[in-house]
Amino acid sequence: MKNKYIIGSCILLIISLLNSIGVYAQERKDSLVNVAFGAIAKKDILGAISTVNASEITEKKYSTYSLDGLQSFVGGYTGNIWGQSPLILVDGVPRNANDIRLTEVESITVLKDASAIVLYGSKAAKGVVLITTKRGQIQPLTIDVRANTGIFVPKRYPSYLNAADYMTLYNEACRNDGIAERYSQEQIFNTASGANPYRYPDINFFSSEYLRKVYNRTDLTGEIHGGSERARYYTNFGMAYNNSLMQYGYQKKNNDWRFNVRANVDMNLTEWLTASTRAAVVISDNYSGRGNFWGTSATLRPNWFAPLLPVDMLDPHNETLSSFVETSSHVIDGKYLLGGTTTDQTNAFSDMLAAGYIKNKNRTFQFDINMGADLSSVLQGLTFKSAFSIDYMNYYNEAYRVDYAVYQPYWSNMNGKDVIYRLDKINVDKSSTSEYIGEANYSQTIAASGQLNYDRTFHSKHNINAALLGWGYQIQTSADENHGSSSYHRISNLNLGLQAGYNYDHTYYIDFASALIHSAQLPEGNRNAISPSATLGWRMSNSDYFRNNAAFINDLKLTTSYSVLNQDIDIAWTVDGDAVNYYLYKGYFDNRGGWYQWRDGAAGGWTTGSKRGDNPDLTYIKRK
Repeated sequence: MKNKYIIGSCILLIISLLNSIGVYAQERKDSLVNVAFGAIAKKDILGAISTVNASEITEKKYSTYSLDGLQSFVGGYTGNIWGQSPLILVDGVPRNANDIRLTEVESITVLKDASAIVLYGSKAAKGVVLITTKRGQIQPLTIDVRANTGIFVPKRYPSYLNAADYMTLYNEACRNDGIAERYSQEQIFNTASGANPYRYPDINFFSSEYLRKVYNRTDLTGEIHGGSERARYYTNFGMAYNNSLMQYGYQKKNNDWRFNVRANVDMNLTEWLTASTRAAVVISDNYSGRGNFWGTSATLRPNWFAPLLPVDMLDPHNETLSSFVETSSHVIDGKYLLGGTTTDQTNAFSDMLAAGYIKNKNRTFQFDINMGADLSSVLQGLTFKSAFSIDYMNYYNEAYRVDYAVYQPYWSNMNGKDVIYRLDKINVDKSSTSEYIGEANYSQTIAASGQLNYDRTFHSKHNINAALLGWGYQIQTSADENHGSSSYHRISNLNLGLQAGYNYDHTYYIDFASALIHSAQLPEGNRNAISPSATLGWRMSNSDYFRNNAAFINDLKLTTSYSVLNQDIDIAWTVDGDAVNYYLYKGYFDNRGGWYQWRDGAAGGWTTGSKRGDNPDLTYIKRK
C-alpha cells in the first residue's frame, strides 16, 4: 500500500512539472523556422526538421566553425545525417561551411527526411543543412565587438619506453626467439647514463627541445548593424590567429591566419518591392614547416639515430670530414650536421630543419542579390521572389623545398674522448633561394532561383500555402585532386518544384511537394524524373480530449508521409582511382586487358574486347 502512495506521488509530481513546462512553452512566442525555400512557424513543421539558434549559442560558448557542436543539439546529426553526407547551403547557395564562422550565423536548420528536402532536387537526396546568416534589424546604429584569446595546454602525451628500456626488452625478445642479443650491456649502460646522446641517442619527442608547453589562439569579431523601415544593414568583420606547439626548425613558425568581412543590406524600394544584397570576402593563410613530426613520434624507435651530429666531435685530423662540413648547405646553427642512416635517408627532424615549408593561401568571394514583390494587388496572398549568386574560390600554395644529405656516423674513443672518425654521406645537398607555386586551383559557383508563393487564411481557420519554383546551380572547378586538370563536367543541379499545403486551425494538415529534376549523367530519354512527396499530420494536443484530460501535454503531433526521391549523387564509377560521373551509360573498349590480343605488324596496335557495354536503361537511384 505504501508503494502505491509513493508511485502516485511521483506521477503527480511529474504531471505538475510538465504542466509548468507546458505553461512556459505556451508563453513563448512561436518563432519562424527556415525550411526549403521559405520559413514556417515552428508549430506547423511536419517533417523531420531540427533548428538551432546560433546567436544564442555564441552567447554561451566559444566556437569558430559554423557547425561546431551541432551534433549536441540535433538528433541524427554526427557530421553527417544518419550516415549520409548532406548538401550544405549558406543563404540558399551551395557553399563550404568552413567559409563562415559561427558569429556570422543566425540559425542552422537540418532537414533530415524526404518530405523536407524534396524541393531541392536530386543533389539534396541525402539531407540538407541550411545555414542562415545574420541580417540587420530596425534599430539605431549598434556596434558590438568581441575578442577571445586562450592558451591550449596538452593534458598529457603518450608514455613511450626510453631507449635503455627499449634495448633491454628487445634483447629479451631476442633471447625468447633463440637469436643473439642485438645490444651489448655497455651500449645499454651508456645510453641510460646520457653521457653522449649523439653516440647513444635517446630521443624524447615530447620534450621542450621540440614542443612548447602551450600555444595560443586569438580572434576578434566586430558587428555593425541597424537601420530603418526603408533599409537595414549588417556587417561582420573578424580576424583570427593561432600558432602551434612546435618549436623546432621551420615548424616553429607554424600558424593559421584568417580575415573575413560579410555585409548585407535589405531595402524596401516601394510598398510592394524589396531588394537585398550580400557580399563576403574570406582571406586565409596557413604556414606549415615540412616534416611529419607527430606521425614519426608514433613509429620511430628512440635509439635508432641521433637527429644532429656535432661538428666539434668530428676527427679534426680527417680532411674528408672537414670537407663535408665545408661543402654542406645545411650546417645547423654552424654546429651540427644532419644525422640519419641508410634506412632513414630522410626523417622528420631533418625535414623540419632543412627541407623547407609550404604557405597555403585561400581567397573566397561571395555575392548575392535578391528581389521580392508583393503581388497582392493581383491576388491577395501572392508574392514573388528571386535570387542570384556568384562565388569565386581561389587556392594556391607557395612552397620552398630543398633536398638535403644526412650522415651516418661511426664512433671511436680517442684519448678518453668520443670522436666521429667516419661519415657516410647519404643523398645530395642542394640549395635554393626561390619559392615555387605548388598546387593551384579555383572554383566558381553560380546559383539562381525564382518562385511564386501563395499564403492565405480564410475564415481564421483555413490556412492555404503553395509555391511554384525553379532552382539551379552549377559548380565549375579548375582542377581535380589527383591530376590538377580542369574538371570535364560541371557539377549541376536543375529542378522545378511545386508545393501545396492546407491545414485546418493548425490541427489537421495535408501537404504535397514534388520536384521535376534533370541530370546530364543519364542517357537521353532518362534524364528527367519526378520526385513526389505527400504528408498528413494531426496535432492531437489541439483536440478537446487532450485539452480536458491531458493539459500537461502542450504539443503532440502525429504525421505520416510517403516520398520517392530520384537522385544521381551515387551514379559513379572508379577508373584508375578517379571518380567518373558521366557517360556511364556508354560502353567502351580498352587495350589494357581482356581475353583477345593480336598485332598486325609494326604499324598495328593491341586490341582487346569490350570493357563495358552500353546501358541505355540507366536511370536514377530511387530512395523511397
